[in-house]
Amino acid sequence: MPEKVKNNQDKNLIKKCFGYEPLDWARYKDGTLAVINPDGQKHTYTVEELNGILEVSKAATKRAAPPKKKSAAPASAAKKPAAAASSKKKSAADPEKKSGTPAKK
Repeated sequence: MPEKVKNNQDKNLIKKCFGYEPLDWARYKDGTLAVINPDGQKHTYTVEELNGILEVSKAATKRAAPPKKKSAAPASAAKKPAAAASSKKKSAADPEKKSGTPAKK
């Protein structure tokens, strides 16, 4: 077996744990994962460290997820009501509201 191995499973693990695409990575015989982050810094993690990071990541994802609603509102409910649209017509027809000066009577 080679001294180090590079596979896509580790790349996906890095994305999941750290939230970035690594420049390079390698898994060693003892399970250690060496990662070069986008800034060019090299970090090495033991299996125990990765498991701990993964657990924290899962817990943070659970906390950040919004609560699920029982039913979604229909798309038509998001539109403005007809009353709001008709109020624009009234204000345009009313000369006092349009110019700010009273209309002659």
